[in-house]
Amino acid sequence: MITAQEFRNRYIGKAIDVDGAYGAQCVDLFKQICYLAGKKPFALGGTGYADEIVKRFKALGLDTYFNLVSLADVRYGDWIVWSKGSHDCPESHVAMFVRKDGNSRVIVLGQNQFGKAAANEGSLSTHGIIGVLRLKAWNVSKPITPTKKTNEQIAQEVINGKWGNGETRKQKLQAAGYDYNTIQALVNKKCSVAAPKPTKTVDQLADEVIAGKWGNGQDRINRLNQAGYNPNAVQTRVNQKLK
Repeated sequence: MITAQEFRNRYIGKAIDVDGAYGAQCVDLFKQICYLAGKKPFALGGTGYADEIVKRFKALGLDTYFNLVSLADVRYGDWIVWSKGSHDCPESHVAMFVRKDGNSRVIVLGQNQFGKAAANEGSLSTHGIIGVLRLKAWNVSKPITPTKKTNEQIAQEVINGKWGNGETRKQKLQAAGYDYNTIQALVNKKCSVAAPKPTKTVDQLADEVIAGKWGNGQDRINRLNQAGYNPNAVQTRVNQKLK
């Protein structure tokens, strides 16, 4: 049986539809862990919504693989179920707990949440939680601590182009549980400190850009910024040379 961390690493960013109904739904990710634990394929029955996981817990045979535990004792890898009408989950929801996000919110791994079908992480209100399921295979004596990179590591990844740009970067960082403003401040600091003293003229750089040595689009802008050059001035000269 894989661990909770291995499960997260395997499925985050992927959209799985294990039951072939309505595309990648939140219940598909939950069913996937059930299947990995040895449970045969099953339908939720009832309304078909995620809250049936708790409502029909024993009828579905989930008690063979899970224990119901208190939200106060929630641990990394537990599965949280919300009822219909919840603040952030009006149609009910199920997702894997990652960590707490203040007193009344939790960071979870789930599908079909935050406007995305693929499994992603983000913060949800605890309002409307009707059950917390702990996989018996993961019922260890101490909570499992999820692997999380430091802000410094994430800032360097941003500089390397791994988190996109603008609003996309902000959304991805927040969904992964990082504070966008903190990360961006570190990025700005790293770029200002690390930027070397310019050694080439705008003319030389324009020729290199035209020759394809600095990439394209945002990648070009990032690389020029990191090297201490003004990408706008370089682009202006490129445009002049190409007329």
